[in-house]
Formats: sequence, C-alpha cells, structure tokens
Amino acid sequence: GTLGALAGELERAPGPVEWEILGQVRDELGDLEGALTATRTALARAPRDAAIGRRLIALQERMGRDEEATATTAELARRLPSEVGFSTELANRQLRGGDRAAAAATIDRATIHFAHQAGALRELAESAARAGDDRRALAIRERIHKLDPTSESAIVALGEAQFQSGQKDDARRTWSALRTRAGSAVAGHLRLGEGLLDHDLFTGAIEEARSALALDAKSAAPHRLLAQIYERQRKPDAALEEWNLVLRIAGPAGSDGGDAGRRREARTHSLALLARQGRGRLDAEVHRLRSEAEAHPDDAETWLFLAEAQQRLGDGAGAMTTLRAILARGAAVGDGSGDARAAAGGGSGDARAAAIEAGFALARLLQRTGQLDEATLRLDELGRLAPGRAREAQLQMAAIALGRYDTAGALARAADAEVGADPATLVRIAELRERAGSDTLAAAT
Repeated sequence: GTLGALAGELERAPGPVEWEILGQVRDELGDLEGALTATRTALARAPRDAAIGRRLIALQERMGRDEEATATTAELARRLPSEVGFSTELANRQLRGGDRAAAAATIDRATIHFAHQAGALRELAESAARAGDDRRALAIRERIHKLDPTSESAIVALGEAQFQSGQKDDARRTWSALRTRAGSAVAGHLRLGEGLLDHDLFTGAIEEARSALALDAKSAAPHRLLAQIYERQRKPDAALEEWNLVLRIAGPAGSDGGDAGRRREARTHSLALLARQGRGRLDAEVHRLRSEAEAHPDDAETWLFLAEAQQRLGDGAGAMTTLRAILARGAAVGDGSGDARAAAGGGSGDARAAAIEAGFALARLLQRTGQLDEATLRLDELGRLAPGRAREAQLQMAAIALGRYDTAGALARAADAEVGADPATLVRIAELRERAGSDTLAAAT
C-alpha cells in the first residue's frame, strides 16, 4: 500500500504507461534520478507522446540539466512537428543560450510547417517578438492577416507589429480597418481611437473621437475617450471639461436611463485630476458637492462622492460623518433598524448601491483609524445584507484578523471567502494564507 511498494510493482511492468506512472511515483518519493530514468524509458517506449516529453523536459529543468532539456526539446520538435509548443520552447531556449541564429532558424522552419494554422502562427509571432526580432514577427503577423483579413485580433496584432518595427503610418492604415469591424460607425471610430491612444497617437485618437461625436452628439463615449486622451496629454482642464460632459450625459442619479457606472468613473477621474491641481481646487469641489448634496438630500450617490472628495482632501473625520449620514438616512427611509441595514432597505437600486458602497467605505476608514471592532461588525453585517459582496467583506475581515495576530480567525475567514471564488480572488486568498504562515494552504490555493 506504500509508494515504495507501488514503485516495485511498476518496475516489473513492461508498458510505457507503467513507466510513466513509475516516474511520477519516484518523483513523489524525492528520487529525481529514478524519476528521470523512468520517464526517459517511458518516452523511448512511446516516442510520440507529447505529454511524456513535456514531463521529461520539466524533470531535466528541475535537475539543472539545461543542455539535456534543450536537446530533448529539439528532438521532440523534430519528431512531433505538429506540436508548435516544442518549436517555440526550443527557440526560447536557444535565445536564452545566446544562439539567436538557431532560434531564428527554428522559428522559420515552424512558420513553414504551420503556414495555414493561425493559432500556431500566433505563438511563433509572439516568440519572435519576445526575441526582439521585429522583422520576423511582422512577417508572421502579415501571414496571419492574409489567412483571415477580417479578424479583429489579426488586424490589431499586425498593426502592433508594424508599429514596433517603426512603420507607424502602416500601422495606422492597418488599424483603420477596425472602423468597419465594429457594430456601428460610432463604435468603429471609438475602437480605432482607443487603439491609437494606446500607442500615444493623440492626434489620430482625437480625430476619431470627434468623428464619433459628430455622428452621435448625445453619446457619452466620445467624451470619455477625449477625457482619457487629455489626461494622457497632461491637459487637466480639458480632461475635466470632458468628464463633466460625461456626467451630464450620464444623467442624474436615480433617473431613467441613468448610468451609475459611467457617473462613478467620471467623478473618480475628476476628483483625481482636481487633487493633482492643488488643495484649493479640491476644496472648492468639496464645497460644491456639499451644496449639491444638501439641495438633494435623497441623492445618496452625491453624498458618497462628497465623502470621497473629503477623503482626498485629508478630512477623514468629515468623510466619516458624511458616510454615517448616508447610512442613517437610508435606515430612516427603510425600517430604521440600523445603519448598515440601509444597504438592504427600500428605495431605488442606485440608492441601495450607494448605501452599500458607503458601508464598505466607512469600514475602510474605520480600519485606517484603528477602530477595528466597529469595522469588523459593519463588514459582518454588510456581508449578510449584501450577499454579492460577502466575499469582499470576508477578505477585509480576514485582513483585520491577521493584523491583530489572530491567525486562526484570518484563515477561517479566508476559507469562507474561497467557496466559488474567481481566480483573482483566489490569488488574494493565497497571499493572505502565505502571510498567515500557512504555506501549504497557500500553495494548494
């Protein structure tokens, strides 16, 4: 029943499957030499098994036998020409070894073999680009584009390769095809404008944004793109003007057809721009937001932005007072059973969302000011009342517990957050477990 006994049984079996399993068992037992011998034998018995080949290369790498790993990769690339991964890996190894000519020859052979397979060619183009071989990468991207000239990803990648090769005019001409690939003319201009902005081609990006605006003057998207361009150009006043237009078009909180996400983005960028321009501009915005909030006391979203502006101004106490007022007002409108319960009370969806945000913002402020007991209580209640944000609440409570050296509490909260978590959240959980000293759990995550 032990691994050692299993290894003994496998050694008496003749097949490649048994030899492959024996290699894995030897690896588990810490016998890397035995694992290497068994895996090499398995590959000799099944020379076209790519999975065994990859396992052999991985073992050689772990044992520091780089030359053997390169030789094995070269042999598998020759033996299994339909497996593009071995060709790209061989080229990468040759590059690391300083043999650029050999790497180029490997990519060229594979390019010919996979001449009509766009997926394989993409891997080869990326390998050439990593090698700094812009000319080769461009040639492969051109081949991919010819295979499927209507593919947006092929258009973008070819333009990128042209741009990296210094052919900026050619890149822009290639990217111009994006206009016809979008669902509408407006979307096409915006898609091209975003691509040009990504490469700091500001003049062209502005032209595309204004073309989109000429076609649809009531759309917030062209103003959003212009705001992003002006931010990148370090033109804060022009950017602020565009973000204000985005806010105006997005509509007031709670209005029919209003866009809360777009408003939040515009407010956040505006506050960041004002903060960079000096305390005076930000202070004026705080006063403006306070007047707006007092004129519309039921507009929870404006109160929330006021709290954010106060925080950026360094007025933590004022922000905390504002956030508590949002929750108290929500509780009064609802059943009056507690601040955090405003998040689950009645009212519009926007108001409810603002109340939830206020609860989490207040919890963060409480953490920063050392009021950890109240922060934990509020997060615990928010997790129950807003199930969609329960995982976020658990992770914040885990961080609080860890800061208090309550390792068991932190790990328990992390375990609760792990159920159904997405990859990004799992990374956070693994980091938290590592900080808690549970390396085994962190690795398993």
